[in-house]
Amino acid sequence: MKIIFVLIILPVNLIFSQKLDRIQLTSSNAIIIGSQINIKLEPLKNNKKRKVKVIFEDKNNYFTRRISADKYNKISQHILSIKEPVYTLGKDSLRSTCIDGYYTSITTFQGNVKKQYDMECMSFKDKNDNEKQYFWNAVKLIMESVRMKIESLY
Repeated sequence: MKIIFVLIILPVNLIFSQKLDRIQLTSSNAIIIGSQINIKLEPLKNNKKRKVKVIFEDKNNYFTRRISADKYNKISQHILSIKEPVYTLGKDSLRSTCIDGYYTSITTFQGNVKKQYDMECMSFKDKNDNEKQYFWNAVKLIMESVRMKIESLY
């Protein structure tokens, strides 16, 4: 009986305890010099209000803000729902009209595990694509956390 109880409780506990220690978004366009942006989201330690520190950095700007843990958890859930680790521009030029677009990556840190998700030529159409919608939504929420629009990445 104890073994059955443990076998039921452990998987349920693992499902609901998935929390990312840190999230980092990097986006750049190889054609545009100085177009790289870095955004880091990191929960604060010893924080009663459960705030998350957001650091934005590009060629000309550097600033920090704080967002709520609820917004951070929403971003985390979109990232954890991403199905494939890498999305790259396919050879099918009829589906995509992107030439030299932005390269965007989300890197997550959970314990000692680092995982990276990449996408080239992200577009507005990706929010309705079954394979790319979670990546698109995560990037949108991260950009909103620094009060920027996702349209600046395409």
